[in-house]
Amino acid sequence: MSSRAPEPASTVRLRPLVLLAVALLTTVAVVVALMGRTSSTPPTGGSPPTTPTASAATTTATATGTATATSATPTPSTVTPSGPTGSGTATSPARPTATTTPRATALPQLRTFIAAATRMDGQLHAAARAINAAGPPWKAISPALARTVNAADIHAIDRALPAGLPDELRLATLIVYSGLSSRRAAMESFTYIRTAKEYDPSYGHTGPEQLLAELANGAEAAHRFDADLAHLEAVARSSHAFARPSASSRAAGERFLVIDLVHKDNWGCDSRGGGVVTDLPRIRWTSATTGELRMPAWDSGIPFTAVRDSAGRYVAATLTVC
Repeated sequence: MSSRAPEPASTVRLRPLVLLAVALLTTVAVVVALMGRTSSTPPTGGSPPTTPTASAATTTATATGTATATSATPTPSTVTPSGPTGSGTATSPARPTATTTPRATALPQLRTFIAAATRMDGQLHAAARAINAAGPPWKAISPALARTVNAADIHAIDRALPAGLPDELRLATLIVYSGLSSRRAAMESFTYIRTAKEYDPSYGHTGPEQLLAELANGAEAAHRFDADLAHLEAVARSSHAFARPSASSRAAGERFLVIDLVHKDNWGCDSRGGGVVTDLPRIRWTSATTGELRMPAWDSGIPFTAVRDSAGRYVAATLTVC
């Protein structure tokens, strides 16, 4: 029987080392294969991974400048900070909406006058109904009828008339004001209480024909009042707010001149309405208290005198005419 020669001792010691190396290589291959399944490329039919980054949701600016989330999908766009809040957007920053501050108009400054004019228009309608219920013919003027007519007080409109109006607004206001004055003056004969005994058709403003003629003087102004008032409001709404003059300015004195002009046109020389002023007067001052007023249709002017108090404020003005 033959015998094999024993292997060298070095050969026996290397075999376990070789087996260990092979095992290690196999383990590394498995680990690399497993690491490959976590790459950024998803398998077919899969979903991309979601990471909680600052750009997880894109935003788009609305017309009002607010931001609205539209998607949770990250995009490669560069996020640009917009404003001090640090909110971002994937699109160009929205431009702020341009805003303009509404300019002040003259309408609030005319509210008191418009309200007074509207109130007096209602009072004049009530007076007309009372007059129509009493005649014609009118054999007497009762205390109740006289009170109803007197309730339409033109002096309340005088007090509400503002000074310092620009020309277009001044004319629109003057038309409304003089129209109310014309209508009220046309009813003046019905403010005097008369009994049947005191009725004298041959005397002055008492005959039925005369009374009807007087009432007719205010008819045109009554028919156009609504349109005139609407025009005034439209002009006031489209006009800039105006500076109110001081009581010592000539504009304040001219306000009293306009009031006297309208009164003289409707009540002067025992008149009974019909004086609707549709043109602006031309006023020329010759001193602080005197001057001349002229209307475009007049051939000459009328002198006037203004009155001031001890503080230099205008308190009245009178045309030198009945």
